[in-house]
Formats: sequence, C-alpha cells, structure tokens
Amino acid sequence: LQSVPHEGDLHDDYQEPYLQPKIWFDTTYNLDDAHRTAVMQNLVQPALAAGMLSAGYIEVSAHGRAVMNSRGRSLYYPYTMAQYSVTVRDTKGTGSGWAGVDWNDWTRIDAAKISAVALDKCLRSRNPVAVEPGRYTTILEPQAVCDLFSIVMFYLSRVKAEQGYPPF
Repeated sequence: LQSVPHEGDLHDDYQEPYLQPKIWFDTTYNLDDAHRTAVMQNLVQPALAAGMLSAGYIEVSAHGRAVMNSRGRSLYYPYTMAQYSVTVRDTKGTGSGWAGVDWNDWTRIDAAKISAVALDKCLRSRNPVAVEPGRYTTILEPQAVCDLFSIVMFYLSRVKAEQGYPPF
C-alpha cells in the first residue's frame, strides 16, 4: 500500500502514510483443487457417520482494489479470501446446525472443527420444545455478529450516505 503524489499537488513533498495490513496470503491463492476436494469430502463424513444430512461449500478468491482521488492520491491493495460453510440436518427435519467462517488465510480455517460444531448444533437442536413468550437474553456467536454487522457497515459508508441511503 502506498500513496503516490500528484504533480502540482498543494503538498508535493507530503505523502500520506497508509497502514499495510497483511491481507494477501499465498496459501489461500495457491489452494489447489485436490486439497479442496479432500476437505469437501471430510465436510460431510462426520454427519454421514451420525446418520445426518450435510452440505456445504468452500469459496476461495483473490482480489485487487484500487482507489484514486482527484488530487492524484492513489492506493492499491490485493487481498485473498477463503470461506468455509457447512449445514447439518436431521433426517426427520427436527434438528439443524450451521457453522462457517471466513479468513484471508486458508490455513486459519479448521474445517474438521467447523464441521464438528455444525453436527453438534444439529444433534442438540433435535426435539425442540415450546418456549413461552417473554424477554430472553440472546447471545450471538462471533460469525453471526460479523454477518449482521457487515450489513450495518455497508450502509454506514460515505458513498452510500452521498447517494442518499440512510444508515438504518
């Protein structure tokens, strides 16, 4: 990440510093089809062994984003993204469990653990019972908070505000 000064800029000798986060990972970019296939086969194995149904996906991508302003300041950054998601269902339709995560670095994703979490949620959610109306404290898991908050952040952007979209 860098700032490029524009000729004739009011501050020719000044370059605005930018943070340089580590958001590109060769381990993600080079993830081959053989490894993905092996991970996908392991995605459904625990559920099948428990007599449940399972489905999921792995998504891997590489991107580059560039921005520039009218004063010639520019910024470019490449980044990678890996997502792993699995849903497990009871064959009778009485239980369901989901788990998923995304990281820039594929090696941070523990696919076996995520599949086990989805299976555990499914098994524990079978045979639900009625709950009386009332106020209940609900604790969301980190991925749920991230998914909800990303929608809020999308609408809180400067561009959306300039386009006339209110944040809420």
